[in-house]
Amino acid sequence: MNKTDKPIEEFFLESLLKICLISIVIVMVVDYYFTRFALIQSLVVNSTVLFAIVSTFFLYKRGYFIAAVLWIGFLIMAAMFYQSIAADSITTSSMAVVMVIGFGFSVLLKGRFPILLHGITLAGMASVFGWLALHPKEYNKPDSSDIIVAGITYGVLYTTIAYSAWQLKRRYDEAFMRLDNKNRELVEKSHEIEAQNEELMQSQENL
Repeated sequence: MNKTDKPIEEFFLESLLKICLISIVIVMVVDYYFTRFALIQSLVVNSTVLFAIVSTFFLYKRGYFIAAVLWIGFLIMAAMFYQSIAADSITTSSMAVVMVIGFGFSVLLKGRFPILLHGITLAGMASVFGWLALHPKEYNKPDSSDIIVAGITYGVLYTTIAYSAWQLKRRYDEAFMRLDNKNRELVEKSHEIEAQNEELMQSQENL
């Protein structure tokens, strides 16, 4: 398929995979330089993200676009949820990555399917923050109040980003569909005009 014929979702996924691959390699190099992977948790998370990116690339190249999006989204999400629970303090970077995943679901997938995925993601976030709230002392918190506030904040931010991106993508798809229909109509009319011209020329030759 010619690059100009690719849907915008495929261009976005390709760009996202390239950026993610470069980013995780940089993170792993810096992590190794400063800590020599002293924390097994960090090695597990980074390796999982790297595996998700590489395997998603192969899925996408074999033509499984939706499966590739779901695979990288939920695998990295699981790694972020694990990092949030396994860390000895409340980390913000993990939930920031989850919000990026939500944005990706909104712009890479069509229709109402992303809404289901956002619901699953929000349920996962609620479960993570619920676990943290039940064990505040394990995360250097005197009580669960800060954790609950953080959970609500991230939930609101995720919903805002995901919903806005979904609405923007939906409007884009609708506009693209209208333009595509108009283009088809113009092509059909041009074919009709061409056929009429041929008939006219044929009639002139007969005269």
